[in-house]
Amino acid sequence: MIFEDAPIAGVKIIRARRLADERGAFTKTFNTELTGRGAPGFEVREIYHSTSRRGVVRGLHFQTAPFAQAKIIFCLRGAVFDACVDLRRSSPTYGRSFAMELREEEGVGLLVPEGFGHGIQALTDDAVIINIASAVYSDKHEGGVAWDSCGIAWPIAPTGLSDKDRMQPPLAEFETPFA
Repeated sequence: MIFEDAPIAGVKIIRARRLADERGAFTKTFNTELTGRGAPGFEVREIYHSTSRRGVVRGLHFQTAPFAQAKIIFCLRGAVFDACVDLRRSSPTYGRSFAMELREEEGVGLLVPEGFGHGIQALTDDAVIINIASAVYSDKHEGGVAWDSCGIAWPIAPTGLSDKDRMQPPLAEFETPFA
């Protein structure tokens, strides 16, 4: 696994070794020693996966202390557009976003640190992601910003948004809980 700096401090692009042959493929999405070098202090507390149909946007979500999460995301099937926005008040990149495609066949993931809103858009039918989180999910500590308020160029017109995602405040009206 190789961790490369993204244009926003703390966000990392993860290049995992992917072995593929006529039987299928194998990709290591987490390794304590290698992740410790690329993301010091990252501790796995919860792992989950989600499936989405083409066009569905999920996000931009975060959790606040004491359940603030750093996340490692890989696409296990299909392709997703993965986006994050810096919500750290004292950060020189506050309000800036970073996005990239994650594709099953590439073995590339993204590390999103605490203090960021995070979301995905499925680019293929039945896209599947795995989300390796550094804190356990707590609905009382969940928040978000409006997916369309951060200057992110989502590649497909959204075909499905949850009620929760429709109700998030725009970034311009957002009171960040992150220092």
